[in-house]
Amino acid sequence: DRGEVIYLGRPPDNKNDPNYLRYKNINPLQILFDPTMVFDAKQTFFHHITILKQFINQLCVSGATSDSLNSLQLAYIERTILRLYANFGITPIDPATWTQERQPTLIDLYNIWNADKDLNNIKESVQAAVIESRTTSLTHNWDFLSQKTTISLDKDYTIIDMSSLPGDLTNAMNYLMTAIIALRYRADMKRKSVIMVD
Repeated sequence: DRGEVIYLGRPPDNKNDPNYLRYKNINPLQILFDPTMVFDAKQTFFHHITILKQFINQLCVSGATSDSLNSLQLAYIERTILRLYANFGITPIDPATWTQERQPTLIDLYNIWNADKDLNNIKESVQAAVIESRTTSLTHNWDFLSQKTTISLDKDYTIIDMSSLPGDLTNAMNYLMTAIIALRYRADMKRKSVIMVD
């Protein structure tokens, strides 16, 4: 009861496979927080935005190129994340808006980039085209990242097994899980936790 093993990766296609239920997922766009703790909502929200930008940067590096995104591309990503959250009614200052049943996902964000690449605004369309082309795997190989969050981070012992992730996702997910765990636990300095990442 005090621990949990989190297997990250694509579950088997067959839902009757005994291993199907052991796989967990995290929707990177869901803002995870502990409602029992007092925290600064705006600071937590924008910290989450920073994590997302760097996670997407890692996804873009995972593709065919090893070049990180430049400052214009990262700024465009931030604007589109904020647009997406606004579309879902999620605001920086009201954590009650962060807990709705239907959460925005990476495929929702990808769809914005895909639409923006055809804009008349050259600056926006160029940034959108670069990011969309580097994250096309969100529509197939990485599509499980757009599923509902099923992990729990409230145990004393948390084991995260990433060995089933696609190879090109390992660095990005390593970063994301470390950042989310840091964000999730930083509110309670008295709590002792053991976190192992395989």
